[in-house]
Amino acid sequence: MSGFTEWLAELPSAVLFLGFAAVGITLTLAADLMFRRRLKDNTRTEAGRTAAIMLGVLANIYAVLIAFVIVQGWGNLQQAQTYVDAQATAMTEIRENSQVLGAHDARPINEALDAYARSVLRDDFPAMEQHGHRSPVTTAKLGDLFATVRVVTPVGAAQTSFYNQMVDRLDNIVVARQAAVTASDGSLPAPLYLLLALGGIVVVALACVLDSKHRRSHVIIVCSIAVVIAFMFAIVVSFDHPFTGSIAVTERPIRQFLLAPTTP
Repeated sequence: MSGFTEWLAELPSAVLFLGFAAVGITLTLAADLMFRRRLKDNTRTEAGRTAAIMLGVLANIYAVLIAFVIVQGWGNLQQAQTYVDAQATAMTEIRENSQVLGAHDARPINEALDAYARSVLRDDFPAMEQHGHRSPVTTAKLGDLFATVRVVTPVGAAQTSFYNQMVDRLDNIVVARQAAVTASDGSLPAPLYLLLALGGIVVVALACVLDSKHRRSHVIIVCSIAVVIAFMFAIVVSFDHPFTGSIAVTERPIRQFLLAPTTP
């Protein structure tokens, strides 16, 4: 299920939303036509009041459910962005703290930082988008950064203090990177996707059963309901994969780190 929703999330936003809307309208028109053929007018009239009551109840329940899922997905997207920002912040702090060690030690640390940041953009982000896993290339670059910092021998209390802060920021990078990988995978279980789909189908089906004497207005109303549900479902899919598609985390913090001038 995660692979299928990831494939959907990779589609451009216009294609994703219009595709869901087209499917929703098609299913709605097919359901409405089937009900009109199978149910007699007097049956629709008798069942119309009950269907209207049930539609109101189920629509409210469905609205609460899908709102909860969308809020949860938005929170997941924001959390993934926070992990990316945390990496950029930690790398910036390491660069600034390294200047206290002197040019001889600061230069290789800055080079290792730049190599790691470029690998995050070139290797890690695509790997998380496509497979939901960390890139081994970026892992190797992170290991090189650790090795570069490890060989430094601080002299004096000031250098020791800044060096210890650098080590702490390296740990922050490891934690943030692992958390970002965890957030990159689909967080919604398949049963919840199934519940959302079935809930939307039931709401639209009840709307089709309602007794309406004006055919054109009835079709417009039920299709509008289907389009709104389809759009909300598309948003859920987009939010569930924060590193994929048009609605995704931004690489800007990492790029800004690479573009920032290095203190001589």
